[in-house]
Amino acid sequence: MPRNYLVLRDSPTWLSYNDQQARDFCARFALPENTIADFISIWDAALDVDYRHFRHIMKDTALANFRQVHGSIFLEHAEFRTIALEPDDQVAFVDDDDWLAPDLFIRLRNASDCGDGAKWGSIRVGPIFSHLAETQTHGVFYARPIDHVLYTNNYAVTGRTLTRLGFEQLFEHRDAQKQFDLGAYRPRTVPQYLSAANKHPCSMMAALFFLSFEPFRRDPRAEISRFADALAQSSLEPNAPWITEPVRKLHSLVNAAVGQTCGAARKRSIA
Repeated sequence: MPRNYLVLRDSPTWLSYNDQQARDFCARFALPENTIADFISIWDAALDVDYRHFRHIMKDTALANFRQVHGSIFLEHAEFRTIALEPDDQVAFVDDDDWLAPDLFIRLRNASDCGDGAKWGSIRVGPIFSHLAETQTHGVFYARPIDHVLYTNNYAVTGRTLTRLGFEQLFEHRDAQKQFDLGAYRPRTVPQYLSAANKHPCSMMAALFFLSFEPFRRDPRAEISRFADALAQSSLEPNAPWITEPVRKLHSLVNAAVGQTCGAARKRSIA
């Protein structure tokens, strides 16, 4: 019987995340080596939940969500590489702050034959990262068009496709996009929203933006408070009720980050 795999990409133990790991990550993606360290320094000095605990809680939230995906086998990528796949096995790669619909694989298998795999709609959770003033009040939920773009969590590949193209060509979404653009990877489109990309304030995308955004460098707490307010005021996507619980956890965590400032309060807010 074909199996369904959720495969976690590289994910550190956030509570012990160190400067060398941060530098290694920056080198891997051709970023200035102190990018993450600089962001952590600014964040930790201003907010009430430190960066490592924030990322740790976001990872715990994602893992709890993954455990609710029906009929799936969750593996970290190193273990997954040891598995012998069957042609019709389905594999979805995820980051440690992604969220998925609990019936993801049920919908994928009901929608079409397996072929090369599938792609579907992904909801973006988070502010628009722009210096333009008119974008600063934009809502934080955006059902991105279901088109030709592969994001971190809106595509699945089959065992036959991994065998034909190779793991490294499909594991990261940028590489999968290249294979898709070349016509080598041909997923079916499932016209439903089955995943969410959580662009929380400590995500890499957010960090890169905030480091270049003078209002954040001047007053980080004020900018993250705006994010908390936007979360409170935005309406959830009506076709994706499964994001309600992870969004609640995100909102609670962001509120804690801009709340009490003493050391004791910090520990209580992340318990």
